[in-house]
Amino acid sequence: MTHFNAVEGFLSIWTIDYHIENDRPFFGRVERDRLFCCLESAKSELGARLSMLTARDYGRMNDRFSLLVILDIPATTSYLAIETPLPDDNLTYRSLTPLFPNASWPEREIRDMFGITACDTPDTRPFIRKGAWPADLFPLRKDISPHRAYPIERVLLPTTVVEGEGVIEVPVGPIHAGIIEPGHFRIQVIGDTLLSLDAQFAFCHRGIEKLAEGRDPLGALLLAERQCGTCSVSNTLSFCLAVENAAGISVPPRAAYIRVILAELERLYNHVNDIAAIAAGIGMAFVTQQGLVLKEELQRINAGFFGHRFLRNVVIPGGIRSYPGIDPLNEMVELLAPIVRRLDSIVAVAIGNSIFQDRLENTGILTRSNANELGGVGPAARASGVSIDTRCDHPYDGYRILPGFDIPTRHECDVMARFRMRLDEIPTTLALIEAAVKSLPVVSSPIAATIPIIAPGSWGFGATESARGENCVFIAFDAHGRIDRYAVRTASYLNWPLIPTTVRGNILPDFPLINKSFELCYADVDR
Repeated sequence: MTHFNAVEGFLSIWTIDYHIENDRPFFGRVERDRLFCCLESAKSELGARLSMLTARDYGRMNDRFSLLVILDIPATTSYLAIETPLPDDNLTYRSLTPLFPNASWPEREIRDMFGITACDTPDTRPFIRKGAWPADLFPLRKDISPHRAYPIERVLLPTTVVEGEGVIEVPVGPIHAGIIEPGHFRIQVIGDTLLSLDAQFAFCHRGIEKLAEGRDPLGALLLAERQCGTCSVSNTLSFCLAVENAAGISVPPRAAYIRVILAELERLYNHVNDIAAIAAGIGMAFVTQQGLVLKEELQRINAGFFGHRFLRNVVIPGGIRSYPGIDPLNEMVELLAPIVRRLDSIVAVAIGNSIFQDRLENTGILTRSNANELGGVGPAARASGVSIDTRCDHPYDGYRILPGFDIPTRHECDVMARFRMRLDEIPTTLALIEAAVKSLPVVSSPIAATIPIIAPGSWGFGATESARGENCVFIAFDAHGRIDRYAVRTASYLNWPLIPTTVRGNILPDFPLINKSFELCYADVDR
């Protein structure tokens, strides 16, 4: 029996109906009382991982709300989407956190934004709601206007308390000394030894998902593209893949290859930035400053060849807006290799330094078990031996047709492993860029497909591999072909809960270093 047949067999047992078409995820509906057992079976029988948990408000009188679960099924190239209708007079469901620990954040967020409650969830604190909202305000319900102002009180939530002689709390943020978004860390220590860490976000929630409602795909594109600066390409690609998925179209080959080039250019400058940031975590100014010089050069290449430092305004639903041509792209490839060679020589200074080794090795260990259970993705997970990468596991665009490529993993699980992981991935990125440029059709061909009027009730799902890991987007359309529900789950959203598992037993000065070794985005939580 193939794995796809195994999925179909699983669906035939548990769901009311199912189908797969237009390369969308398998889809099925499960009654609320059977949902937990169904997902428990998916995890044990299919090895399912939780990719997204969200909710929908259909805005009608009856059967208004539903829960949506999207699972990653290993050994297949598809996802499994399960929708569970909720009775209007009892908006509750059995908590999925005991089954999938990474369900905790979305369960709290669903309660804040929809008023749908997970029963017996381990963490009952709000997530987005920070105080002063009216008790009956649930911003993602259809009867709430995105243009109405509501009072805001940015309070701090209760944290885990560690008691004992000599235990003290060290608050960090929400406002930081650097130019970064707000995030609050409550650290408990005894002496200089870290005991626990609680992280809180969503102090500047922007309502991107709400603002997308009622827009056509091009109208919502700017929201996706500007959700996060450093993941602009990945977020936009996930959005466009979801739209294309719903419309049932494929992008032209030329656009598919250009999208790979853009995604890998974004990965490259992010990895170089993260390498510099980790060095900054221990005050190694030479490596930090030289690394940032190289990042600046890479972003100038982005601007010179594609018109924007963050590679915006290129990817659109159906393909791309424009590209510089094959000869300029070959010139670009020639510019990248020397920058990477300079990076290698700079990093050699750090890795050969005994202080650098002492600070990074055996620091901030993310066990493989924790990475797996909490759904870790990207270089952070791969540095802990978890072989997961959307480019290989769920190929999209040019990654479907380029020759096979290896995704490295490491097993040391510490800050040094996450540092080296970025270095290990850069040769693959260069190889993919070069292969994509060489594969571009010589004869002029289209760079975008026309997006047809999207059929009423259609939906789509898109997933891409950002520099931090898998970014997912779910989009459902209304009867007029406009966006009815836009749901986002980024790699940073998944990976932030990993950090508290890595701090115990380290020293307080290691916290910034551990944090930088993940180098996650605040804006992807405050979306």
